Amino acid sequence: MKMGMRGAAASVLILAMGATGTVMSQQPAAPAAAKETSALNSQREKLGYAIGIDVANSFAPISSEIDLAALRRAVTNAFEGKQPLISQEEAQRTDGALRQAMAAKSGQPVPGVAP
Repeated sequence: MKMGMRGAAASVLILAMGATGTVMSQQPAAPAAAKETSALNSQREKLGYAIGIDVANSFAPISSEIDLAALRRAVTNAFEGKQPLISQEEAQRTDGALRQAMAAKSGQPVPGVAP
């Protein structure tokens, strides 16, 4: 399940979001986080939290580009069956632009661009 469902969830979230802004932080969790775990009583809550951890970790390299409020809104809207706030095409363009910028920044070949 580590790479299968969670990886798929991360991919879906990347396409659904529209990565802009700078809200998501890479700071370590506060000590109070230990108390929060007791709030996860059901298996469903624990599964949701576990997937959230995995998705957040997969976003670590681009966390400075992600507006956490927009990400939450996209996930909530998708789960509630609401229409996306941006088109699939715009989401793909936004995602593609981020991927190109990250590839160029790291010196990797840019997908779709001749070397």
